Formats: sequence, C-alpha cells, structure tokens
Amino acid sequence: MITELTKEQESKIEIYRQKWHDNYFKEEFNEDKARQLVNWMYSLSKKPVPQIIILDSPLSVQLSIEVLMKGFPQQQLYQQLSQQIGQQLRQQLRQQLRQQLEQQLFQQLFQQLDQQLRQQLFQQLFQQLDQQLRQQLSQQLRQQLYQQLRQQLSMVFPDTWGDTSWYGYLARYDYITHELFPEYKNETFEKYLELSTAKIDTITTFENAAFISKPPTTLTFDKQDRLHNTERAAIEYSDGYKLHYIHGVYFTENEWTRIVNNELSSEEILAEQNIEKRMAIMSVNESTQLLDAINAQLIHQSGRGNKLYTAKIKNKTVHFLKYACPSTGRVYVSGVPEFSDADDAMCWKFQVSREDYDSLKQEA
Repeated sequence: MITELTKEQESKIEIYRQKWHDNYFKEEFNEDKARQLVNWMYSLSKKPVPQIIILDSPLSVQLSIEVLMKGFPQQQLYQQLSQQIGQQLRQQLRQQLRQQLEQQLFQQLFQQLDQQLRQQLFQQLFQQLDQQLRQQLSQQLRQQLYQQLRQQLSMVFPDTWGDTSWYGYLARYDYITHELFPEYKNETFEKYLELSTAKIDTITTFENAAFISKPPTTLTFDKQDRLHNTERAAIEYSDGYKLHYIHGVYFTENEWTRIVNNELSSEEILAEQNIEKRMAIMSVNESTQLLDAINAQLIHQSGRGNKLYTAKIKNKTVHFLKYACPSTGRVYVSGVPEFSDADDAMCWKFQVSREDYDSLKQEA
C-alpha cells in the first residue's frame, strides 16, 4: 500500500497539473470530440444517442431551454437565439442523467484506486494537483454565473455540469493511474481522458437531448488566479455574453463601469454592505480622498515619494500605495497586499523586480 510519494513521483505532479490546465486554458474547442464524448457517455448509461445542441455560452443554453419549456418570454430573446438554435431544438426535454453518468465514470472506475490511497496521500494530491484548477474558475463561474442567470430569467435549472472542476479531477486521476498504479489498465477511463480534451465549457443533459456550451473566448485573472479585469469583462463568450470581476468578486456591468472609472464617492464605497465587494472596490479605487475617509495611517515613505498606508476595516487590515505618475504628476492610490516598504509595493503594482526598479532614474 502506498503511504507517501517518492521524490520522483512528487516531481511529476506539476507536469500533470500543467497538462490539464493547458487542456482547458490553451486548447481550442473541438466540436467533433465534444459530440463523441456526449454520445459515448449516454451509451455508458444505456441511453439512446441524444440530440446534441452546441451553443456559444451558458446563457444561450439556458435561454434555449427556457424557450422550449415556456415558449419565448420576450421578443428580444427570440432575436438573440434564432440564428444559433435553428433546426436543432426539436426533442422533448425529460429527466436528468448526471447521477448515472457520475456513477459510471467515477464511483465505479476509481473505487479500487481510492481505497488503496490513505487519506493523507489523497489530501496531498488534492492540494498539489487539482485544487488550483478546481478553484481557478469553477467555483467563481458556477456560483456567480448561475446565480445571475436565475435572477435574470427566474428559471428552473436542469442538470448542468462541466467547467474546470472536471480538469482538476482528471489531473488527479490521470496522475494516479499512470504514475502510482501503471499496472492498472482501464480502457474506459483512457477513452474518457482523450475525449475530455474537447474543451467543453458546460453540458446540460436530459433524457434525449444534451446542450453544450462552448468555452469563453476571454478569461483573465489576477496574480492570485482570481477572475479580474479593470479594462474589459473578465469572462467573455463569442455571442456577447460577459461577466465582470474585480479580484474574484462579481459586479454587474454598471457597477463595474462606475468602479473602474472612479465614479464612486468615498461615502458610497464605505456604505457598501458586502465586505468582499467593498474590499474589491477599494483595491482599484484611485481616489486619494478614500485614505482620509478610512483614517488610513502612513507606515512608510520611500525616498522616491511612494507612500504606504494601512487601515482597519471591520477587523480586516488593508494596505494602500500612494504614488505619483512620473509623466503627468497625477497622484494615485492603489490597494496592495501587505508590504512594509513602499517601493516594494510599487514593484508589485507594476510587476517589476526591485533590482530593475532601483536601477531606474529617479522619478520626477
């Protein structure tokens, strides 16, 4: 029985993590493999081959299902969907498949393997191999995307599954089967590994129909792998559906626009009841008035004029960098992680090394 990894085995963890990270974030959508995967999974559950409808975003999928269940709720929805749906939407939607498919693909295939791995080793693999992939997109996208769709459409959701959590599980089990138990051969799993590189964003399944959402065309993250963009939507699909995030926190497009344009007053920022939203807003707000509003304390001023401040907000310590643009002289404030040196914070802000920053000419 394996109780710990050898150095050689541990050295290969990153290879598998990167492999499945790239399969989602770098590869292109493969429609042929996507159709093969769906048909194959239905066959495992002894279900007839479904009608497969491929659309450009989860929103288009959910709108299409809403149309089939309730008819067109609004004329603009018809205009948005008519070109994509075409003749595909004919099948009557019935009961769900997820429980059966998961049982076939995970509980049965890997029960023997999981029993051989003690909890400590399995936890180690989870933390090192698939935790980042599972958390990088899936939690934020699933929770916020579907919450937003429910609010917009007031719909009852069918069984929707997929996203990067798949790739986290696949990274783990790919590693286990090929590095820890190479003698364990399972043709079903090998085929699943191959077809899963289709890069499906989500699948919504019914008895005789399956809806596939293509992956986003744009995904941007901050340095902590949280969805983030202050110049455009962090998630964009080819049909125009998009979602705005600041350091992993979702905002409506109107909220996001006001935040990135510094249109919120200090009073509005401090009045925000959601602490995660408030912290995200403060992290990108450039108003110097905010420092006075939160009674921020100067903790370091460098010889180059950069100033580092700290403040307490509901038992949370926050840090801000105050600096001047060398070309325009305009003063900005930016939220930063914890630093004790203002120039270190400046290097973090502009992604330069301290050595390179120190070698630059003194800023005017």
